[in-house]
Amino acid sequence: FRIFLLAAFFLPVAGKAIAPGDSLKPVKTYNYDTNYIRKYPERLVIALYQSSRHYDIKINQMVTPDTFPGKHSLINYFADANNASGISVDYDIIGFGFSYKTVSAQPESKVGKSTYYSYSLNFNTRGFRIENSIKRYKGFYDIHSPVYDSAYSDSTRYYQNPSMKIFTLKTKVFYMFNKKRFSLSSAYANTARQLKTAGTFLLVGNVYGYNMTADSSIIPRPIQHFYGSVWNDMNKMKVFGMSGGCGYSANLVLWKRFYFNFLLSLGLEIQHRQYTTFSGDGSLSIWQPSLAGDWRASLGFNNRNFFIRIANVIDYNYFYTDKIKIDQQFISGEFTFGYRFRFKTPRPYQKFKDTEIYKKYF
Repeated sequence: FRIFLLAAFFLPVAGKAIAPGDSLKPVKTYNYDTNYIRKYPERLVIALYQSSRHYDIKINQMVTPDTFPGKHSLINYFADANNASGISVDYDIIGFGFSYKTVSAQPESKVGKSTYYSYSLNFNTRGFRIENSIKRYKGFYDIHSPVYDSAYSDSTRYYQNPSMKIFTLKTKVFYMFNKKRFSLSSAYANTARQLKTAGTFLLVGNVYGYNMTADSSIIPRPIQHFYGSVWNDMNKMKVFGMSGGCGYSANLVLWKRFYFNFLLSLGLEIQHRQYTTFSGDGSLSIWQPSLAGDWRASLGFNNRNFFIRIANVIDYNYFYTDKIKIDQQFISGEFTFGYRFRFKTPRPYQKFKDTEIYKKYF
């Protein structure tokens, strides 16, 4: 009898609560573990950064035996663009950055004038981070020139090549296997926060174009005789490279705010290189295999709105033939601070976020 009375009382109430035409409010679901990752798709993230960069190119020849102390024929070009400033803007899955050289680290009378700028366009999707960048350097000096220049002193200048330019266009793709609990963007883009320690194995792909050119020979005149009749006036090298490999990355988190990230990868690369001489007497076009590696680290404080970090990136490329070898090394230390601002989603972008493609893949 009591059961009958309870049923008679609650059934009409329940029927009214779910009357025809009404619907339950959908529960928001996530394609990642919210205990490990906090994303900010509704925030506009603006950051300023100052970086110290070390960019050098080593050129070594195997044409003529060089028995001089210190190896006279070695070239070690530097760009006087160590100090750079920049700004980055990130929103949801998209990030844009721009940086440029600020002040010279050395007197221009000593090393000449170098210019530098870079642009970046990055995408952070579910499981992927896609990094696109353009970099341009102009104006180099040979820090090794005191070895082969007998007249060099502290008051004289290094050998300079003001017309020498480096232009790089690169796309790098990271795929994270532990995409539900690990966020690479939390360490380098700050569109998310890593709340608990997590790591992941990676697949890494890389496609790039690299141009090194000069109005005259890239080889300094005092040592051109070491490089023979063909390589002595090389003034262009164009490279197209593709690589694939694997690696590992981890975010070590303390108190949901302090973190340390490291990333290490190694893979195989195939390069197509074309060398051209200023006189037009010689050229070489070859496909060759090589190695590709990537190292980066980031240490920072990542709060709900404010974040700050220092990061280190090392990039290395190796180009070789049986007559000449070229090593390129880029090392960057970066200090970044920024803030996540409330931002009303533009209507066209909101329509994109409402699509099934966005919900499934982003």
